[in-house]
Amino acid sequence: MSKSKPSMKSKVKTGTTNATATPLSQKQAAKARREAQQKRQQQQTTILVTVSAVVLLAIVILFVVIQNQPVEATIPDGVTTTYADLRNKGWMGRGEDKNFFLGSPTAPATIVEYGSFSCIACYQYHGNYYRGLQDKIKSGDLKFVYKPITTTGEFEPTPMTKAAYCAGLQDRFWEFHDILFDWQVTIASSGNDTRRLASAASKLGLNMNDYNNCMASGDPQNFINTVAADATAKGVNSTPTVYIYDGPNELKVYPETTGQPNAASLLEVRGLIEAYAAKAKAAQPTAPAPTQAPTSAPTQAATPAATAAK
Repeated sequence: MSKSKPSMKSKVKTGTTNATATPLSQKQAAKARREAQQKRQQQQTTILVTVSAVVLLAIVILFVVIQNQPVEATIPDGVTTTYADLRNKGWMGRGEDKNFFLGSPTAPATIVEYGSFSCIACYQYHGNYYRGLQDKIKSGDLKFVYKPITTTGEFEPTPMTKAAYCAGLQDRFWEFHDILFDWQVTIASSGNDTRRLASAASKLGLNMNDYNNCMASGDPQNFINTVAADATAKGVNSTPTVYIYDGPNELKVYPETTGQPNAASLLEVRGLIEAYAAKAKAAQPTAPAPTQAPTSAPTQAATPAATAAK
């Protein structure tokens, strides 16, 4: 006997089921693969974002740490003691025009220098003229005024100029003046690093709260702007530009002027100072000689003979 065969109905049903199940399974598999791929991409993106954030945070932390690290500030030999005697005499401070001066307020000669802490010619003037006139300052014959400009020089010196101003409010302008000229040839624009400037201020014994408050205020920039306006009104277009005064009388001694082939030499400037000092001394009234009270002739004692004659 032959085996019984499945009915046609059964065959049709089975075939229909196989034909519709296969495409559906392929779509589901494709969808599952896409979802898996999207999930992997999301995971990769999340990991990438997380790593980037960690790296960025590390960079920020490193930057903050570096910024808060003190920077070495080299102080030239002798700077902390050079001006001690003048300070004790009260021969430094700010004039009526708020600029910083060094020397006797009543000195017969005054030199005013418009200079820049980043100007190489100013550095040379500082070493030759300013240093060569210290004896005249200490003798009381010369008052020296320095007006800092920030628009000339080999690099932009605004931060260091602000620091000098803030130091000057604590009677340390001239120490900073010397330090910044020394830095000009040793570290150049790195002298503008505010951490280095603060380190120098600390080494000079400044009150750091006052110094920091000054640096954060608008006062230093106002001072710089005032000097710039003064220089413009004066026609100053290069640094150093130097004038010497005998009272109200003004003479430009650096750089050279029309009809003057060369700037005045140090010897010539010293000669002018000596002439102004001699002129001031001669103008002082001569004190009259002390007068003595008239003396009366001594009275002679009566002798026995004179008494007898009476």
